[in-house]
Amino acid sequence: PIYLSILVVGWLFALDARGRLTSDLPKWRFNLMQMGLVALTLVALGLLFYAVQQGLLGLPEMQIAGNGSNGYLLKWFEDRAAPVPSDAWMLSVPLWVYRLLMLAWALWLTFALLRWLRWSWDAFSTGGYWRSVVIGRPKRVKTMTTESSRAEPGS
Repeated sequence: PIYLSILVVGWLFALDARGRLTSDLPKWRFNLMQMGLVALTLVALGLLFYAVQQGLLGLPEMQIAGNGSNGYLLKWFEDRAAPVPSDAWMLSVPLWVYRLLMLAWALWLTFALLRWLRWSWDAFSTGGYWRSVVIGRPKRVKTMTTESSRAEPGS
């Protein structure tokens, strides 16, 4: 469906915006943004996998409607006709042509996705992957030294 493809396009725009991000966000907001991008990436990749699976294994959606017609039965009707009705015609190709076109599209999508993933990783990692957030005041660690550790080596 077209509304699901908007998520994939939104994923690309979000990664582009992340790659151009130069302002210093608070650490928690930066980390939340990174987690959102990871989640959006997983959703987009799942949708692309679903689209390829439906294109290669599914049947084409013919979108034939009206007069009791469907993808397997076409009923022709001409509302007003001259004494000799016009010839009806249709263009049809075998299902293997559809499958071949879907395979070509899936191969193109695979190579394009490899380029997009390389680009998206660069955008995702610009300025770091994660920023550590320290909650509360950090505790100072006291180190204990012994006389043996102070002695010079080899003595």
